[in-house]
Amino acid sequence: IPRVQFDGQSIKNVYNVSGTPNTYTCAKTPFKPTVMLPVSVKTLTWKLSEATGIKPTTNVTESNPVPVNKVEINFQDYYVYTLDQSVSFDNTGNYSIPVSATYSYDANTCDKTVDGQVDVTVIDAPTVDYTKTFTGCIDGTASFAGTGSTSNGVALDRWNWSFGDNTTANTQNATKKYNAPGTFNVALQAIATDGCVGDVNKDVVVNALPTVTLVKDSLAICSGTNAAFAISNPATNATYSWYDEPTGGTAIATGVTYTNSHTANKYYYVGAVLNGCSSVSRTKAVVSIKPAITAPTLAVESVGVNNVRFTWNGVSNANGYEVSTDGGTTWSTPSSGNAGLSHTINGLRSFQTVSLLVRSKGDCNMAKSEVASATTLSDKVYVPNTFTPNGDGLNDVLQVYVTGAKEVQLMVFNQWGQKLYESNTVSKGWDGTFKGKMQPSGVYLYTCKVVLANGEIVQKNGSVNLVR
Repeated sequence: IPRVQFDGQSIKNVYNVSGTPNTYTCAKTPFKPTVMLPVSVKTLTWKLSEATGIKPTTNVTESNPVPVNKVEINFQDYYVYTLDQSVSFDNTGNYSIPVSATYSYDANTCDKTVDGQVDVTVIDAPTVDYTKTFTGCIDGTASFAGTGSTSNGVALDRWNWSFGDNTTANTQNATKKYNAPGTFNVALQAIATDGCVGDVNKDVVVNALPTVTLVKDSLAICSGTNAAFAISNPATNATYSWYDEPTGGTAIATGVTYTNSHTANKYYYVGAVLNGCSSVSRTKAVVSIKPAITAPTLAVESVGVNNVRFTWNGVSNANGYEVSTDGGTTWSTPSSGNAGLSHTINGLRSFQTVSLLVRSKGDCNMAKSEVASATTLSDKVYVPNTFTPNGDGLNDVLQVYVTGAKEVQLMVFNQWGQKLYESNTVSKGWDGTFKGKMQPSGVYLYTCKVVLANGEIVQKNGSVNLVR
């Protein structure tokens, strides 16, 4: 089996980040180490466990690896092999990665192993930072400006932003508008032309715009009284400002409440500032003046012997009514109820006069009617027990005497039950004759039915003496 001798350069160090041979890398920058061999190898073992400060530390053995390139150096062909995974060093300094290769020239020669190493110089990673211009409010646009430098003077030519909400950008300077409040970790990665990577990340706080909700956004009050508005669940550290206008203008007050007296309808507007962020629009507060109510018009609806019924019109915006029979000294609920439109006074005597006042009750005032009065009817139905139809003009007719009757029915009978007279006229009576003949003196019977003005019926029966 022929032997092949290699000098110390048989395994050459070809660390390559960006395509150009280099002898260095940057701290915390992932890279794939590369070696060159003058033969095609059967196995290539990267002894990461024996390297100091490297990540990861597990050895990698590649069987029949495929070279990534073939180059000629000093009239010698070399096969270029690259580890099929990335490694990195956290700290600066000089390091080596041991490498072992197994090969043979052809199928008739024995396998041979040669050892070497990849020498790596680790320099500082690029220094990267960024500044931002941002109100901190969800409706604002944040402007980010990336800056950076390298320890070896290599330019930074690639920039990668991650804004913490699954959105990215790849320019050195970028803008971002967030759609939701929260704390977002904004990371910037800068990559130099030699492949070295530097990064930085910072938290960016995005504040929600404050909202304003009133306990009541509309108040109806009486003229000359106070309307008091209050913020519902006010936010801690928020500033609430009250205005006369929906936009612009100067605040007339600040605070979580606002109170003022009014004699006319009025609009107010309140906005909030929290964490430097202003509410999108001002919340409207409405003051309306309740109308004053008017007095009801009172009238007598009906009069009876023992009662009088009064009625009145309904009054707009009235909450109810009260009545008084003593000129307004005391007031009570109408007989028809608080919201009723009538009142009946019962238990009166005949010819008794009563007076009534009614007042409407509103939220802001009460209004009193004019006085209405009425006199009860008489319940007296009088029939004389004697009459003298002698033509002297005195007590010549038997007549029913009553006040305010709608109807009077009178019938007269003799002692044998014969009907001598009947009349349905209030003003007429019996003149003591029957069919034109004067009836003799004596006792006669009568019955009468009286319908009073209030509809009540009075029935009377008796006897009367006819004297000639």
